[in-house]
Amino acid sequence: MSTSSTITSTIDGFSGLNLLTVDESSKVPKYLQIVEIIKSDIDNGIFGIGEQVPSINETSAEFYLARDTVEKAYKVLKEKGILSAVKGKGYYVASTGKLCKKRCLLFLNNFNDDKTAFYQALTENIPDSCEVDVHLFNGDPDQLERDIMANLGSYDRFIIFPHLDSITDGLRRAIGMIPNNKLIFVHREFETCQEFSAVITNNREELYQTLSEISDSCQKYNHLRLVFPENIYHKEIWEGFADFCLDHKIKFDVTPDLASSELSPGQLLIIKNDRDLAYVVKYCREHNLQLGKDIGVICYNDSALKEVLAGGISVITPDFHQMGKKVAKMVLSRDFGKSKGNYKFIRRNSV
Repeated sequence: MSTSSTITSTIDGFSGLNLLTVDESSKVPKYLQIVEIIKSDIDNGIFGIGEQVPSINETSAEFYLARDTVEKAYKVLKEKGILSAVKGKGYYVASTGKLCKKRCLLFLNNFNDDKTAFYQALTENIPDSCEVDVHLFNGDPDQLERDIMANLGSYDRFIIFPHLDSITDGLRRAIGMIPNNKLIFVHREFETCQEFSAVITNNREELYQTLSEISDSCQKYNHLRLVFPENIYHKEIWEGFADFCLDHKIKFDVTPDLASSELSPGQLLIIKNDRDLAYVVKYCREHNLQLGKDIGVICYNDSALKEVLAGGISVITPDFHQMGKKVAKMVLSRDFGKSKGNYKFIRRNSV
């Protein structure tokens, strides 16, 4: 873009990219590389506010790109408020982009009470100059892939909770197209060779440690049962649960639901789904059993309903409020960062 033939630089997310070339080997789409090149030229003072930038045809010829590719890049820059179009004249620098709102796209598998706590902590700890849009993908990797591809180049940060039923090659490719400095994972790592920022919870270690802290309560019961649906995300939780029971010589089993399981006094159940929680509460009522004495229940993840149901349901939960605050710091930073997410136990009457 520059008239100087000596300017080279490293653009955030495109390591070693020459300002006068497009990296043919990069997984980053060419139109996004053009976006970053123009933004870098503006940041470096090559084009000032109010100055005209090369036309679409000129940029297309300079980088040996299809006109449609460059036109797509200019559209992104216009949507960000960095360029403005004057009919019959071309494109001009409207802003450096630094005064524009920083736009974040948050991908959630659902929007339950815990994700609400995360979202509130995130938005409360970033300035008004930042905005956060939320997309739900319901554990579907194909939906997450489509949403990422549809929004490449439109956001400054992509924040992803990778709670997925499975992982596809298409999703790996889509995530690989997000510039490293724009990508933040929350709660769980993802299979990628990219460097990225993240707040990671080691579910195996955190569940083991939390159960150890309440081992006296667990020892009241002669049988521990983990009631968790079977998917890739829950593997670490099963392992942490099994490690604890084996180390403490407690009888245990794991089941995906309670529909085909036999309940009996002396069991402590760690439950994921509200459907199974309702089943236990109903079972205790019908068999004159006292929750927290005859049968114990700990739920995974908190909600307003669990505070009041059956006198209060104890919960083990990742600290989503803490995660939200940590991600807020990452949104405002230009550096890569990794941080640890923790669990917490809320004791109520069900144990």
